Amino acid sequence: MSLPEGATGVRYREVLPRSGGTLYVRMRVPEPNVRNWLRALGGNPSDLTRGWSPFNSHELREAGWDIAVSDALSGAWIPVPESGPETDKKVAVVEDSSNSARVYLVTNR
Repeated sequence: MSLPEGATGVRYREVLPRSGGTLYVRMRVPEPNVRNWLRALGGNPSDLTRGWSPFNSHELREAGWDIAVSDALSGAWIPVPESGPETDKKVAVVEDSSNSARVYLVTNR
């Protein structure tokens, strides 16, 4: 999985239990690049649901994220074909007035 073009401030944490693992990524991305990246992940930007966080409390705690559900947040769940090396992805985008967005991603392996 590649990061979106122009991603800055990239922070990640990988948790590797005995089977599989979870990757948590937080980054800042220019607004126009977020939609192209979602398509590259196999998602559709129109699937972003305003005011919804796709992450459960365990994922937020494990990642150390404090994301407030507000009108500025949009979330999406991106299914991955069975042949993919990763499982489904959860993405949240927090819009910003500076023409960039904070993007959060959780994917399991």
